[in-house]
Amino acid sequence: MFMMWLAGHDRELGPSRFFLAGLMVLLSILMVSNVRYPTFKYMIGPHASVAAFAAAAVVGLLLVSYSK
Repeated sequence: MFMMWLAGHDRELGPSRFFLAGLMVLLSILMVSNVRYPTFKYMIGPHASVAAFAAAAVVGLLLVSYSK
């Protein structure tokens, strides 16, 4: 959908469009496979609070919205 949005706004991804397509296929395969990989809840640690997660989400949104 991101690539379709870029095409609608007359922008090109260049060679990275192949990387995004490959990443999408890899993540799709991982969702239905038995391959063990770390889940999000273990990556942030057992002592992370909801407030810390919310603060990180807000900072991430601000970085994305002001990165123009």
